[in-house]
Amino acid sequence: MSEGRSIKSFFRHLPLIGGLVDARWRDHREAINEVGVNILLSTMPIWLGCIFFLLAHNFSMSLGEAITHNVENGELFLYATSILAPLFYFIFKDYDGIRKFPNAASFMVLSVIVLLVGGCGFSFTRLGPLLGINYQWNSSTLFIFSAAVYAAAIVIVYLAHVYRNWRETGGAAAFTMETQDFVSAFNREPKS
Repeated sequence: MSEGRSIKSFFRHLPLIGGLVDARWRDHREAINEVGVNILLSTMPIWLGCIFFLLAHNFSMSLGEAITHNVENGELFLYATSILAPLFYFIFKDYDGIRKFPNAASFMVLSVIVLLVGGCGFSFTRLGPLLGINYQWNSSTLFIFSAAVYAAAIVIVYLAHVYRNWRETGGAAAFTMETQDFVSAFNREPKS
């Protein structure tokens, strides 16, 4: 066995990223496009409102400062949970003849953790005052924590899209077609 194969074999057994050794650049490029457009459009309430605010106030602060101020109360927790929801559909979707989704269990465990942290994080920021709990989050700590949870969600979604693209049009689909061609050719052979 060559050294390249043993390295690939080692990486294939790593949770979450193991299937990346089989993914093509095209699968990554499509995932970047899909996730990038999703993030751009879904976060429009955050950045577009800031642009209008800055225009109205003669750019009294930078766009980065305005965006940070706009989401410093844990709003990114909501975005983290909402971006993960579609994964549950395409991770468990059966494709005719195509291998199962790589590392599906790892994706589900990490997604559930991010969903719970995001849901609880946002709830604690909002429900504390309603329930009479006198606890004040430090806004910079809350922003950093919610941004980290959102970043984790984006990485999970990106990797899941790479694997989905690989399954639909990439290596898994090619393996399936080759197998079907072989079976068809075998079945056409005269039997003795």
